[in-house]
Amino acid sequence: MAYSHPRQQGAVDVRRSQTQFVLVLSAVPATADQSLIGKALLDAGALSVAGEYRCRIETHDWNDIQVHLKPTAVTGTFAPTLDGLYWHEGTPGTPVAHPTLTDAGVNFVANTYQLLTLASLMGVTKCDVKFTIPGGGAITFASATGVAEYHGL
Repeated sequence: MAYSHPRQQGAVDVRRSQTQFVLVLSAVPATADQSLIGKALLDAGALSVAGEYRCRIETHDWNDIQVHLKPTAVTGTFAPTLDGLYWHEGTPGTPVAHPTLTDAGVNFVANTYQLLTLASLMGVTKCDVKFTIPGGGAITFASATGVAEYHGL
């Protein structure tokens, strides 16, 4: 019996229907508390160590991605970016990421919602949501009113 993929049959592919996930920290500055890695951004508390913070997203077989951000407190001036990454082998066995699609957000403002989007993700297997906190800066996404999530379409 031959296998037929649902999309080949013209059926709705439920794996590609809209999905919603919370952003999880995948990298923090070296001088920050490393136990933050793996925590949801909404549960991380105030992030105040200067440097780059990143949330890695597996894009599965999505065509588009939307990232929704609304911090509850912000000190300093900095903005998020959403990068779509293509991977290739650099040194054998060592994948190298190349950002090819980027949506740069505006500077964070407390209690102000912003949307980052990328479309036509053909070949993109991962995306990064990144922001760099300047010295003296801080950001909090409190779970009661903050938003830090993404949707795959």
